[in-house]
Amino acid sequence: MTVNWQHAADVAEQITQSWQQPGAPGGAIVLFDAHQIHSAHSAGLADLAQQTPFSPDSVVRFASITKHIFAALVTGPGRHYLSLDDKLVQHLPQLRGANGQITVGQALDMSSGLPDVRETLSLLGLSVYNATSAADLLHFVAEEGELNYSPGSEISYTNTGYRLVEEALKAKGCAFATCFSSISANHWRLISPPPKPGLISYRVWCQVTGMMVSAGCFPALACIFRHQVVSPVACVI
Repeated sequence: MTVNWQHAADVAEQITQSWQQPGAPGGAIVLFDAHQIHSAHSAGLADLAQQTPFSPDSVVRFASITKHIFAALVTGPGRHYLSLDDKLVQHLPQLRGANGQITVGQALDMSSGLPDVRETLSLLGLSVYNATSAADLLHFVAEEGELNYSPGSEISYTNTGYRLVEEALKAKGCAFATCFSSISANHWRLISPPPKPGLISYRVWCQVTGMMVSAGCFPALACIFRHQVVSPVACVI
């Protein structure tokens, strides 16, 4: 596959410049492949109160972009433990209901029909400020069992699939930390204990850029993906 990087850069620049509005939040687009970062484009504000311009080096919370990192790990080193076509019950036998019949791929691409466990707990009156352990959440999901719709028939945002795939890897003896460290021991290392509540479960120190990856910059995020991608990628936030 041949990519016209200059044309891609022109398009990215056109997109980011449309974000250049007075007092408006901004973002960045980083174009990269498995070999290098080809270009980075940004516009708008990183901090509305301070009127700080957004740049590719702006430090932002990755939040649910960590799902992309996790998915890259599952399809990278994680493929030695499970396949996207595997049913979750193959790895988590306690999932005896309909939720055990969805595939790993459906759990990751939001087409599983799994209810979001956090939203479900909130509807039951359990505040987001209550501590919940991974074991308790797995037990709750296993007991619940039912789906919101037939797998593959709709797309609906849910965190539950990612929790279950992480538990499936853990059941195979592959913790997130182990899986992550296998992609680039020379450039990344995990740091514990976990950071403040609300960030991802681990912090990652990039020895190249010197940045934490519970909140970091676009080149640092692209550096993670470059170890997994085959086709060219545009990282946008």
